[in-house]
Amino acid sequence: RQGYRVIVAVIALPNDASVALHESLGFEYLGTLDRVGYKHGEWHDVGSWQRHAGPDDDNEPAPIRLVDDVYR
Repeated sequence: RQGYRVIVAVIALPNDASVALHESLGFEYLGTLDRVGYKHGEWHDVGSWQRHAGPDDDNEPAPIRLVDDVYR
């Protein structure tokens, strides 16, 4: 309903369970950034996945704002 077209998942690797969950939901693997995530005292590779969530139409309206502009 918000008009978003793509959902992005960013997963610290290795995490086979999270990768399997996202791929079972239709997420497609995009790529891996080497050793850019720091978690539990260690550096990790970070993978990204995406899933199309809406029409791929450039004529679609902009997403609906949920909050007022915080930078006013």
